[in-house]
Amino acid sequence: MMHFIGIDLAWKMSDSPSSGVPRSACVALGQAGHICSAALVHTDEEILSFITQFAKEELLVRGWRWLLGAFPSFVARFAKEDLLVGIDAPLRIPTQQPRRRKVERILARLGMPAFTPNPAWLKRIFGGIRGEVLVEKLRQLGILYQVRVNKEKPCRVVSEVYPTATLKVLYWEHSQGWTGELLEEDEFWKKFRKISIPPYKRRCTVEAKAGNLKSNLALMEKIPGPRLRIRDILSCFSGAENWPQNSEEIGAHLGHIRLNQLGDLLDATLAAYTVWRYWHLGEVKSCIVGTGEDGFVLLPCDSNLKRRIELVNDPTFAVNRY
Repeated sequence: MMHFIGIDLAWKMSDSPSSGVPRSACVALGQAGHICSAALVHTDEEILSFITQFAKEELLVRGWRWLLGAFPSFVARFAKEDLLVGIDAPLRIPTQQPRRRKVERILARLGMPAFTPNPAWLKRIFGGIRGEVLVEKLRQLGILYQVRVNKEKPCRVVSEVYPTATLKVLYWEHSQGWTGELLEEDEFWKKFRKISIPPYKRRCTVEAKAGNLKSNLALMEKIPGPRLRIRDILSCFSGAENWPQNSEEIGAHLGHIRLNQLGDLLDATLAAYTVWRYWHLGEVKSCIVGTGEDGFVLLPCDSNLKRRIELVNDPTFAVNRY
């Protein structure tokens, strides 16, 4: 049985239950793309607990975990269930980093700018690089950071993902009727750059946040293939105070804090969908932007976007050319 985990990771290293509202979200998808579980969490330990419920092992490995932790590839080989994890946070940042990683430079040229992580700044503001720390903890569970997966072997892999970019690609594909029709390069870029995402996490009025969040959640339900249902996410929190039971109950009355949590769960779902899509459709409908050494992002794409990525990755590419 294969599972796909998406994590919207808060960057602060010292996030704990005493800090108040949970700032990280986890969502798990099953083999067919249905939502199995969702949670709002604080600590790395809570995240690992969420993941390990879908990462069963042979009893032999489990009993000797203390010894085999130093051999993660051996642990992965004896896993009963394969697992792909997508994390929305920088997972690898070179110590001698230039102004931007290659992946950020490419994303900016695609009209999907991402925050440029700076190691010194992250350590000063957040106490460290939480994504790298979590990757090391996952490695001890046999879940390895690597660029590509091999379906012929036991698979426990973690990748960096970017839900905002995933959402833009989904809006693009929806605008084209999910057909994947190959357009002329100029025509594609003219249309793609006009695609905008209704903001749901940036500073905006609570009314705008609620409306935009509902629009983005509604798009998620329209994706061909998986069964990403809003009600399945909300049902994981049934009985919680001031928590909607269906999409109709999502509104400004929930307030910024609850709406932000729903936005975190949306990002975690998009992260899980990104790795689900990569597993099922391969690099025909996904692409790897960046490198394993400097950091990479797994991104859904169609043939038009894939061609554009190859174009902007060319060292001779001129930004003002298009």
